[in-house]
Amino acid sequence: MNMISQTLPRAMPHMRGTNPAVILSVLDEIERENIELHSLLIWQDGALITDAYWAPFSAERPHMMHSVTKSFTSMAVGLAVADGLLSIDDQVINFFPEHLHEMPDANLQAMRVRHLLTMTSGHGRGISGGSWRRIKTSWIEDFLKQPTPFIPGETFVYDSAASYMLSAIVQKVSGRPIHDYLKERIFKPMAMSATMDWDKGTDGVNTGGNGLSCTSEDMLKLGILHLQGGEWQGKQLLPRDWVEAATAIQIRDVVLGVFTGDHYLGPDELADGEAISKREGYGYQWWRGPHNSFSANGLFGQYCIILPDQKTVVAFTGGLADSDRRVHQLIYERLLPALGSGAGENAIETASALQARLVNLHIATKPDGGKADLAADACCGAYRISGNDQGVAIVCFMQDADAVQFTMQDQAGIHHIRAGFGHFIETVTSMSGARLHHSYQPEKGLRVAACARWLPQSGENRVLEMEWVFIETAFRDTVRLTFRQGQLQLDRQVNVNSSELSLPALHGIRIEDQTRISDMTHRAFAQRMKKPSVVLIPLGSQEEQGPHAPMGDFMLTDRLAQMCAEVGGGLTAPTLPFGYADFFRAMSGGVQLRAETFCAVLEDMLVSYLEHGHEHLLIFNGHSTNAFLIDQVCRKIRRERDVIIPCVNIWKLIPDRLWRNLYGEHSAQFRGHGGEPLTSVYMHLFPHLVRPDWLSECQPRGSVFGLPVKGVSGADFEGLPVQFPLNCDEVDANGMLGGSASQASAAKGKIICDHIVGYTSRLMQQLLHYDPRNPLQTTQTPEQREQNYA
Repeated sequence: MNMISQTLPRAMPHMRGTNPAVILSVLDEIERENIELHSLLIWQDGALITDAYWAPFSAERPHMMHSVTKSFTSMAVGLAVADGLLSIDDQVINFFPEHLHEMPDANLQAMRVRHLLTMTSGHGRGISGGSWRRIKTSWIEDFLKQPTPFIPGETFVYDSAASYMLSAIVQKVSGRPIHDYLKERIFKPMAMSATMDWDKGTDGVNTGGNGLSCTSEDMLKLGILHLQGGEWQGKQLLPRDWVEAATAIQIRDVVLGVFTGDHYLGPDELADGEAISKREGYGYQWWRGPHNSFSANGLFGQYCIILPDQKTVVAFTGGLADSDRRVHQLIYERLLPALGSGAGENAIETASALQARLVNLHIATKPDGGKADLAADACCGAYRISGNDQGVAIVCFMQDADAVQFTMQDQAGIHHIRAGFGHFIETVTSMSGARLHHSYQPEKGLRVAACARWLPQSGENRVLEMEWVFIETAFRDTVRLTFRQGQLQLDRQVNVNSSELSLPALHGIRIEDQTRISDMTHRAFAQRMKKPSVVLIPLGSQEEQGPHAPMGDFMLTDRLAQMCAEVGGGLTAPTLPFGYADFFRAMSGGVQLRAETFCAVLEDMLVSYLEHGHEHLLIFNGHSTNAFLIDQVCRKIRRERDVIIPCVNIWKLIPDRLWRNLYGEHSAQFRGHGGEPLTSVYMHLFPHLVRPDWLSECQPRGSVFGLPVKGVSGADFEGLPVQFPLNCDEVDANGMLGGSASQASAAKGKIICDHIVGYTSRLMQQLLHYDPRNPLQTTQTPEQREQNYA
């Protein structure tokens, strides 16, 4: 039994008089018809008799529920009515006088809360959440500006905006968002999942018509609560009279207008010859269905169907077109007649077969058979994408024996997905995809399980296919990279969407075969340097980084330098893995260079390029203590060779604004050696090397000469600094010299890396416009830059 379902009683189907062979046949039909379900839960007569999850979806994962959200919002309205905070006959505009900038028309004035509940607001068209998510101004104000050609209460027009207004009204009268309101009154008493999340609109209001993510069992519990008249484990959580009214037919024989992706059209409108859809009826944010059923319906295959006469609730999630009614047919035509109609022959054996079947369910997308193609290594690298309507500039592709690393840079930033050969790899990605995902593009990213396979070679084409399963949504993207003679075509499509199902193909040309100088032959390097390029000189260290992080932070510098070179069109020299920091010698495992050694090695590295005329160098320093020695070496080179070499300290490239966005108003307390930003960057780039179980906070500082220690540089006397040559372990036994890693995360690390790479790549382009021997001159033309290198 999984942890998520321990709050629900369970039983075998035959124990409730239902033949398990019928449920097996339903699963057979789902597989045979290639119906993309993610979960299927059946509750009958007080017990959960089936809980099916198609891997990689699972019981504990939240799932975007789309318009099932509306039925949750209905509960909040019912509670507010019971609490005496509002009446369903209250005038809507009276709640929002601050958003009325002109005299409302008669129909808007006549609009009541009950009209929002029954989707009879008077609007001519219904607004989709996908449309509003692109609006940055007040959604309340936008709703009140919409035309109201119908008299409220007379014409059904399905409208997610009406549900948003219900959420806004309850928040207005209760003083808190409906998520908080329902958490106290419904979610906690029913032990719903702690991972439940609910989007907010531009007004700070939970999106009442959509945007709720919860587990399939949470949705099932919604249905059970309403099947039981609002009662849960002997307690009346929701008024019985409200449940009866909400799930009854308030509007009969409703017409669901054609969905355009942005709007539901009015009942008399057609689009592209599509027929309108008639339904049995509508309650208060609940649909009525056949066989005396009622349901909470969500786009793309999210449903909670209640069958009162059979004491049954069926909940399922999936990735289905809104017109796909095959699962409904299975429920009404095959499952419903079997409920309570008899256990059938060999029920115990059949029930055991059903349990075995449930363990091995998976979606049709399987990572089986994928493996690296070493012959395709020639396809690896960065590709500059030609002009396109998606804002994509660069695509990078690398493979190793285990997986593919896919990187895309567009106008929104740099995005990564790692796809496993023969297995799913699960990460959180910011990969742009709103156009294919019903306008969803959450700032925190989406969780994705990705796998990859090379397709059989066709002529000179090599085709890599990736499946990106966004495992907390309905969406599954299929991405194909076709490589041919240094050119790339990228095709991307999605299983379901409210509008386009595929994006226009992207076309790119390989930027360069390699960015690491260490990987090049001397001839390849000479040919590459005929094109003006900035060469990054990465400097790192091998020293303690707190008990939880690897000592080799040169790995971070090396990886970041490669990413910057790929995006900035430059090259990266081999990373110097050791730096100067005498105070770290007290900790074993590190390697510290003497100041004179470091200066000599750095000078030799720089001169090795300068002697061959490669003067566009940028020191990429990942070890702050190197800074004053780097300055000495660069000044010496300027005196002797008249070349200016700039340097950036990569850990000081993070602006205060970004720090505050990531860590809040007290962001300064997290920054420091052993804390941030290195821990988050490690979690993003090398998560398998981090030991979060060994995280440690800074210990109370001791004293030297009776004075309070401030750091490795010394102590304070009468509030002023006195320098003492202290070792790191004399400041903190764990090497935590400042900051905290308690808020570190891979998601923060990605944001930090994207910023560093974006900043550095732009700086590289800036430096190319100037002569390192005369940096005060005006901007060079490309012809001048070519002449300088010649």
